[in-house]
Amino acid sequence: MAQIGPPTIEQFSRLRPAFGRALVAAGFWSAVLLGLALLPLLLVASTRIDIVALFVACDVLCLLVGHRYDPSHDGDRRTENDGRQRITTGASTGRA
Repeated sequence: MAQIGPPTIEQFSRLRPAFGRALVAAGFWSAVLLGLALLPLLLVASTRIDIVALFVACDVLCLLVGHRYDPSHDGDRRTENDGRQRITTGASTGRA
């Protein structure tokens, strides 16, 4: 039976690594998207300097958060080698 009530310390300790990986991934991809959004903003001559500075500051913050992102350690796809063939778990590859 499921426990009803506030989460225990054990439950929080199991969520912490997953939350950390998600935060780093979100920081990395936000830095990529903000960097791409900053390019057209810089090309427009009438852009205010404070808006550009805000975008740059947010991009630097996202870079600091997401600089340790490693897509090979992402939880979506894991590969295992059992000695005979390569087994992919997670999202399907579409190959048989």
